[in-house]
Amino acid sequence: MQKKTVTPPMAGARKKGVPTLNPNQMSLEQAETREWLLTNGIGGYSSQTIASSLTRKYHGLLIHSTPTLVRRMLLSKLEDVIETAGGFIPLTVNHYADGTIEKDGLNRLQTFEYQPHSIKYQYKTEEASIEKTLWMPQGHNAVIASYKVKNAGKNPVTLRIHPLVTSRNHHNIIPQKEQPYKTKQIADRAVAVETNQTYLLLYSDKLTATPPQYLWHNNIQYPQEIARGEEGKEDLYHPTEFTITLPEGKEETFTIIATGGLSEAEAAASFTALTQNGSPPHPKPTGNPEPIMTLLATAQSFIVAAQSKKTVIAGYHWFNDWGRDAMISLPGLTLTAGHPKDAQDILDYFLNKVQNGRIPTEIRDGKPDFRSYDDTLWMIDRVLKYIEYVGEEEGRRFLHTHWWTIKSIMAYYASQTKGGLLKTPPEGTWMDTLSRPNAVEIQALWYNALHTYNKLAEVMKDSKKEIDVDAQIKDFEKAFMPTYYAGTHLKDTPDDDSIRPNQIIALALNHTPVPKEEAKKILQTTEKRLLTPYGLRTLDPSHPNYCGRYVGDPQERARAYHNGTVWPYLMGSYVDAYVKFNGENTGPHLISLLEPLVAGHILEAGLGTVSECFDGDPPHTPRGCISQAWSVAEVIRAYFAVRGKN
Repeated sequence: MQKKTVTPPMAGARKKGVPTLNPNQMSLEQAETREWLLTNGIGGYSSQTIASSLTRKYHGLLIHSTPTLVRRMLLSKLEDVIETAGGFIPLTVNHYADGTIEKDGLNRLQTFEYQPHSIKYQYKTEEASIEKTLWMPQGHNAVIASYKVKNAGKNPVTLRIHPLVTSRNHHNIIPQKEQPYKTKQIADRAVAVETNQTYLLLYSDKLTATPPQYLWHNNIQYPQEIARGEEGKEDLYHPTEFTITLPEGKEETFTIIATGGLSEAEAAASFTALTQNGSPPHPKPTGNPEPIMTLLATAQSFIVAAQSKKTVIAGYHWFNDWGRDAMISLPGLTLTAGHPKDAQDILDYFLNKVQNGRIPTEIRDGKPDFRSYDDTLWMIDRVLKYIEYVGEEEGRRFLHTHWWTIKSIMAYYASQTKGGLLKTPPEGTWMDTLSRPNAVEIQALWYNALHTYNKLAEVMKDSKKEIDVDAQIKDFEKAFMPTYYAGTHLKDTPDDDSIRPNQIIALALNHTPVPKEEAKKILQTTEKRLLTPYGLRTLDPSHPNYCGRYVGDPQERARAYHNGTVWPYLMGSYVDAYVKFNGENTGPHLISLLEPLVAGHILEAGLGTVSECFDGDPPHTPRGCISQAWSVAEVIRAYFAVRGKN
């Protein structure tokens, strides 16, 4: 096995990524459908709309994360208000429970600039211009706001900055009376906000912190949560305000730093680390690279530190680390991007948590949960892809640590076979809202794992296997097609011949049990019934259970989640299968097929990233998480796979 030489993807003379936007030329709806996300490499994040509004309970400037990825909202907003002789000019957008919308800030928001590691708002009034840049230092639960303010009028101008604070799990809104806050003035320019669970430090290098005129900003409403049938009203605590007055023609720059933790010591340690050499340095600008390079930068946001290793956040805002998502995402997030050490750390992390032949489905509050059957088989495939990347010698060193674990996994799955096929329960697939016993993609993943196990054994020079692999393969091949092939497509389960995209996973794997002619028919059916500009539908639109829109309360959304909703991550398997069965001279067609996701969608919902899913019906509105790991990863991987071959 030869080590692969991978040329890092280079930007050519192509389209640019996320351009400077002009929110004041948009409607409020247009501005609020565009959201930004910054992350800190340890699970925390910062996110709002480009209008600076909070439309989700997950929106805020500082969402703290523990090492086990329990996340808490600490700082929701920094509201900016200009005060002149003529009165107050709020540079903000808020929704309220009585239906009122405060949107003066949108009219004065001249430009919004997105970079993968920072964002910038530029406001302008008749009297002043305000430039506000936000970023998250890596490795710290902190957010930094850097301001440049200029008085363009003939009278003094005062800028008042109002921090709006909460202390809650980012999933749950809690009533005001259930969270007592203690505010402590540490110095003229620093204030601490303490609850029985968290500690938030607010500091400015130049601005004085003074007691606020009011303590609560009440009845903020999050319209996205209301639309989703979730709790969507919150009161935010207002502990202090930072003020600065500028005389005529004066320009001033200053910074506000917010650090948070579960204790004063944690927040203080981050603050000390960030300020020991003066003001924290701004992240280096990346310019405006072509869209695929923007996605490559975004890929790093999902990889986070975990117990001296690395794991993968499945999606922002609400997912933690899931085994399946991590394994499917691994090549695109790490190997395509040229980060094999991250791949090794992720594989180590999950292999070290194997119990009874399976990796965790999900890790909740640091505790592994085992309920899936496909994720471990994806992991076997990804181990080989990692070894193909780093080469046999380094791969053997990696396998030495985990070889007995891998052998135990294969023995466990072999014990679950009957008549050549795996017997798996109705639950435990990625379509976790459906009952799918003996799901087709799990059968294909097992077949692929058998062949992969042979290759891994060759790397280890181990001829003593725990199972008779050749016999397993022979029995599988005898049983698979008679059980699953339905003439134009593969059944989703032995008793369900509905047309779903899981058959494409079966074709796309390195080793498929489907012959070439049948595979081409399956591809044609998939293209005709499931393919959209943003991925594959989860169900044929002619099926009576098809749901064309992923909207409504939790029950309505659950019905649609895997019954028509489009998933972009499946485009990776579609591209692989298309190349495999139509030849390698397919690059231009497939690049154009990926273009809506690579160049168009990154401007529409989560800026610079790819959503979790889309409506099955046109215009295929983005839904779910604004930034999903496997969506980004599989688009990246597929794009460079076909671009590299053409």
